Amino acid sequence: MATANHWFSPNMSTPTVIVALHHAQTQLQATSASPRLDAELILAHLLGTSRTRLILIHHQPLTDTVAIAFAAAVAQRGLGVPIAYLTHHREFYGFDFYVDQRVLVPRPETELLVEIARHAALHMGAHTIVDIGTGSGCIALSLAMHAAAPHIVAVDISADALAVATINRKRLNPPVSVDLVHGDLCTMLRPAPVIISNPPYTLIDDIDANVRQHEPHMALIGGGDDGADYYRRLAALLPSHLARPGVFACEIDPRQAAIVSALLQEALPDAHVSVSDDLAGWARVVRAAIG
Repeated sequence: MATANHWFSPNMSTPTVIVALHHAQTQLQATSASPRLDAELILAHLLGTSRTRLILIHHQPLTDTVAIAFAAAVAQRGLGVPIAYLTHHREFYGFDFYVDQRVLVPRPETELLVEIARHAALHMGAHTIVDIGTGSGCIALSLAMHAAAPHIVAVDISADALAVATINRKRLNPPVSVDLVHGDLCTMLRPAPVIISNPPYTLIDDIDANVRQHEPHMALIGGGDDGADYYRRLAALLPSHLARPGVFACEIDPRQAAIVSALLQEALPDAHVSVSDDLAGWARVVRAAIG
């Protein structure tokens, strides 16, 4: 594995923490916006410690096993593999989630969808929240950890994604029931008062090259000329699957705000449809509320 790395191989003496970090930072400078941070996160993960503690052990030599693993991981990072896939950690909504190549890396802008769903469910006293396309389970489990409803249902068509969500459910051990369901959208479920989704919505040409190469296309590409095919399918299901009173909310590409708003208004003519911006000021979540 170390052959992809120019500064360490098994026949060399193992470097100290500080020397390994220096070489890794130099190697990553051409491809990463945060080479030192990336190197520290990877090495701290491999040593089972924190970035802060690396300072305290900076003169400690690495074992051969750690040095080889570090060299391989740095090489992968240089090829654009997300840090979260190398460390299997990603913070989302204040919780630490396990992630790997079977699921998308959770994005901070998706936390807005959690906020909207949480407040809607608590305001309504909703008994159930359904999360469609749960992936790693970050949305559903964040809601469960805050006990936004007594029952959370997390659906995904990917058995691989549900395997990751299962790991996270066990790790977090939420205080309310979380059911993980293998299925397509919400077709197999009874009506629920709160339904949310962060579906695939991007176009292949819009995806960053590293994301396109390393993250699962099934969770990224929305389909159709506008990337909105999943929203069309969801909108068609809402009249029979969203309870009254009820709230549906979904994450969007900012350019899809008008398209998705129109789809929801057509599907639910009496709904109040609104768009919420993320912290960067981009349209991020479309919400439809019915009485």
